[in-house]
Amino acid sequence: MTQNRRGQWHVIAASGSAGIAERPTTAGALERKKIGRPTDYTPEIAREIADRMIDGNSLRAVCQQDDMPDEGTVYRWIARHPEFREVYASAGFVERNEYQRG
Repeated sequence: MTQNRRGQWHVIAASGSAGIAERPTTAGALERKKIGRPTDYTPEIAREIADRMIDGNSLRAVCQQDDMPDEGTVYRWIARHPEFREVYASAGFVERNEYQRG
C-alpha cells in the first residue's frame, strides 16, 4: 500500500496477480466506519419522555410532539440503553396505574 501526494492510499496487487490494477482508496476506508448518524439519546431526553408518560401521555402521543424523537427511535433506545429501559418501564407502570384509577 502506498500513499500519493494528495493523501490517497493505493492498494497494490501482489506480484503475480495479472490483470489486477492498483485502486485508490482513502485512509478512512482502511478503518471500519460506523454506519448511520450519531444517536440523539441523552439521559435528559429519556427523563423527559418518562415524565410526559407519567403525566398521562402515551408513548405514541409523546413521540408525535415536535420536540420528541420518533417512536421507532425510542424503541431502539429501549433496546440499546438499559438505564432508559428501566425508566421507560417505571413510567409505563405509573401510566397504567393512573389509567386504572381514573
